[in-house]
Amino acid sequence: MQLFNRYTSDYTIESKRLFDTHTSLHLFGCHRHKVKSGWKSKEDAHYPGIEINYQLEGMQDIKINSNNYTLNEGDLVIIPPGSIHSSEVTDLASSSSTFFVLHFTIDNRQFHNILTNSSQIYYPAYSHMVKEARPILYRLMEINETHPTLQTTHLKVQSIMFNLLVVLEEVFLQQKHIVQPNSKKSELATEILSEINKLVENYSDHNRKSGNIEKIAKTIGISTSYCSRVFRDVYGISPRDYILFLRAEQAVKILLNSPLSIEEIALSLGYCDAAEFSKQFKKNKGISPGRFRSLMSKEIVPHHQEPTFSL
Repeated sequence: MQLFNRYTSDYTIESKRLFDTHTSLHLFGCHRHKVKSGWKSKEDAHYPGIEINYQLEGMQDIKINSNNYTLNEGDLVIIPPGSIHSSEVTDLASSSSTFFVLHFTIDNRQFHNILTNSSQIYYPAYSHMVKEARPILYRLMEINETHPTLQTTHLKVQSIMFNLLVVLEEVFLQQKHIVQPNSKKSELATEILSEINKLVENYSDHNRKSGNIEKIAKTIGISTSYCSRVFRDVYGISPRDYILFLRAEQAVKILLNSPLSIEEIALSLGYCDAAEFSKQFKKNKGISPGRFRSLMSKEIVPHHQEPTFSL
């Protein structure tokens, strides 16, 4: 800060400073997998990891929560955190199927929200997403095939991964027509986001009864309708749906790390009862909280144990 103050002294004509930034990225389970027809994976879930599955040869059937997708050569899926998914190869016309998989977590809240709240998971080979991501994925595959464990490859992997994240963010922003981050509307949406995060982190029965969006809009000094419109324009999701998403994320953490019953978790998160909690959790995650806990208690882990990079 002292260095910056020196540059903005009385002798300075003009000074523009780039915002401070820090992002933690963790890449894990990056591997190419070739299997015979008839192969099946177990039900899997990664939290808070995001999975990218890119089909190289043959076909692959993937079930994500309650939705089924068939990947042909060149197709890609992006699987949100906490999604229950499984894969199988049933194409009798092909003797094998080859796909490239990677998982990552990122602590950039805006990027994470944009990615995980997208309604689109499947991208065909001809899509803009795949056209932009394909060459970057092939660079990762090249490192995976040649020097997957060398320490000297870490910086290369970091660089490639951040290039991939830039592509993902740009495509998602284009799809959602999201306002650019330097606009007044974006600044207001960021303020709304901050208020929502504080509200959910300190959730109580009183907060639930007093009204969420109405309270936030009043705190900021805008109308409820304008609050909702600005937030949706920037983040591509309504404030109410985002609150439900955050509460589902809280529920996942409690389900994984606490012996509390479903009823107790529901009350701790401000729901009227277990039925309301289960309904909203299933709406957000595609699976009931009881089923989610049951699957995770079996210590489901990815079917790969490749070396990991902490970026």
